[in-house]
Amino acid sequence: MKHEAPVLNKDAFNCPHCQAYSHQIWYKGFRSHPNGGLWEILEFYIATCSRCDNNSFWLNDKMVSPETMSIPYPNEDLQEEIQMI
Repeated sequence: MKHEAPVLNKDAFNCPHCQAYSHQIWYKGFRSHPNGGLWEILEFYIATCSRCDNNSFWLNDKMVSPETMSIPYPNEDLQEEIQMI
């Protein structure tokens, strides 16, 4: 199974929390105005994994939280049951 890296506004990718390939639900961030109105914060987004329900946070076009893993993914040539260990 090929790993799909997280990309801004992509419908699905491997979740940085649970590592499952899953649909991402995107939200644009907002900030409360002192008089009760809302100001849109440009280029701030939240993606919610449809599998584990955890969020990733994006500023401009880069994921800022969670930090990406430094451990490499298993080789795609390995049997699938070995890759899942």
